[in-house]
Amino acid sequence: MTMNLKTTVPATSPAAVEVGGRRAPAHSDARGSGTAAADQRAEGRASSIRAQGEAEAEIIFKKGEAEARAMNVKAEAYQEYNQAAVVDKLITGLPEMVRALAGRSARSTR
Repeated sequence: MTMNLKTTVPATSPAAVEVGGRRAPAHSDARGSGTAAADQRAEGRASSIRAQGEAEAEIIFKKGEAEARAMNVKAEAYQEYNQAAVVDKLITGLPEMVRALAGRSARSTR
């Protein structure tokens, strides 16, 4: 896409640029020191905001990693608990199963 830029300098008005039929003031190459300082402040603010955003992103990433590790630890603990619960059920139910089997075998031998 190309833009048709026309620079016009009427005798009664400051320098202007015509872009697509609209007139806007043209920026002079001879900027005042106030504008250069404003540009530096704007660049400094932009750099500061960028650094803050990157720091916040790093914090979010680190929190996510920590949460993932915590979830893995919990999953392993639940797995171990589940296995221990199954063994506990078997051991606590074993005397009842032995009695039941003993009663059946005693009945069948008669």
